[in-house]
Amino acid sequence: MAPGGSVSQSAKKHDMYTASAWLFLVTMLLVGWAVLSLHDKDTRAAIVATAWALIFASPIPLFIWPSTCGYTNTRGRPCPEPSYGFLLGCRRYYHWWPKLLVRIRLLKEAQRQVERHQQTRDTAIPQSASGDSVPLVRVADSPLSLCGAWAGIISAATGVIALIIH
Repeated sequence: MAPGGSVSQSAKKHDMYTASAWLFLVTMLLVGWAVLSLHDKDTRAAIVATAWALIFASPIPLFIWPSTCGYTNTRGRPCPEPSYGFLLGCRRYYHWWPKLLVRIRLLKEAQRQVERHQQTRDTAIPQSASGDSVPLVRVADSPLSLCGAWAGIISAATGVIALIIH
């Protein structure tokens, strides 16, 4: 542990890589089970195994993959702080929940959340050029982060729906 009892950044990154490897291994075992079930012409077991594989695979891009925050800061630039997953922002400047709300298209709620925290060091809100009182809430996205976030959300939803149906 680092001084002060907190976990160091490299130890946290190692833990995230370990979690990612375990989730990937479980996903591959479930995919193997699905393939063997299809080989045995057991469609129901294949669907259940695929659903569980999607559920175990979805946290990797959503919560574990190392990335940068990307939430637009007060200077109009993307936040360079490290974050884990494409769904949530960094915890250092209160970008965690607003980025989630922007990502799932609850923009007005994200604006309200950010307005409540305008007194913090970096609230991630550049004011709009037209002088509106409603701040612009944006996330600097790369194609990888956008696809990763939505792939994780869709795979988790698909897996849960498939398990409910079967």
